[in-house]
Amino acid sequence: MDFQVRELKTKDLYMIVKLLGKCGKDALSSISESLSVAAKAEQNVEKNADGSIKNNAVVSSSYSSVGLTVISTILLYAESDIKPFFAGLINQTLEEFDNMPFDTTLAIVEELGKKEDLPNFFKRAISLTSIFSSKE
Repeated sequence: MDFQVRELKTKDLYMIVKLLGKCGKDALSSISESLSVAAKAEQNVEKNADGSIKNNAVVSSSYSSVGLTVISTILLYAESDIKPFFAGLINQTLEEFDNMPFDTTLAIVEELGKKEDLPNFFKRAISLTSIFSSKE
């Protein structure tokens, strides 16, 4: 792919919180469950003597799955809102993003997974969403 994914910022956290708020409590529960499963997978992975993970692919796969669960959930409830988010992550207009190859969104998620702490990002987003929705 011919694009660079920028790092996540505070504004991205609030955008995801806004989008998750549109998904409802059942969707948030499903996402939280996916995060728990990924965290358990990370705890059960064999470690080297220095504490590093022996097979990081298992953990990466678990967390990629969480990212895809979040994105697919948001797509169900707020497709028109998430596309500008992805376009902004790669510094493209919405029209440019819409005309990119079909696997661009997945490539963005995979790239973010390589360089960001997505589990922590999504945990924070879900926590904030729960706090904000309990105030309503």
